[in-house]
Amino acid sequence: MDTATDSAAPGSSGTGIAPPPPPESAAAEPATAVAEPAPAVAEPAPVVAKANSPVGGNSGQLMMKAQQSMPGKMREERAAERLRMQLRAVLITEKNGVQKKSHGKTIDISSTGVSVVIANNLCVPQTGTVFIMADQGDETHPAVIIEAQCRLIVSVLSSGQGGFRLSLAFTKLLRDGPDILKKLLKDKR
Repeated sequence: MDTATDSAAPGSSGTGIAPPPPPESAAAEPATAVAEPAPAVAEPAPVVAKANSPVGGNSGQLMMKAQQSMPGKMREERAAERLRMQLRAVLITEKNGVQKKSHGKTIDISSTGVSVVIANNLCVPQTGTVFIMADQGDETHPAVIIEAQCRLIVSVLSSGQGGFRLSLAFTKLLRDGPDILKKLLKDKR
């Protein structure tokens, strides 16, 4: 006989591990659960991000507010109307003294910024210059190009659009950019 097993307490295995408690009998009184009220949740405060505007003032302000009917979802409210149009675009960025050129197309455009889809991802925030071909031109007139300094605000993979969707805020429209953009937006409405 094993002395460890003989000297063990009744009901134990002799391994030093206590046996599981016996199952509750059906005659035992049922436990009553007391539900505690859920803690109050504060409503999210509006998140505001300001983008510089080429015309000054608050026209470049981008506001994001939480929708009351859909907690956790965000909706964008922009100071300037966006118009959906696909135009050729080139974005030039610089990192460590090396310029990088990214070709793409616009998704929408406003007086304060543009949304562009390109093949490669870019780190944000950073600045760059965007060239938007407002009119390709032909043998009777030259191409019309909007040139703008911009700030990259968002870069997100958009497989449905075939690349990375960038949100660019115009910081300065160059050359005839303000006039060209104003005419483009007016003609497309």
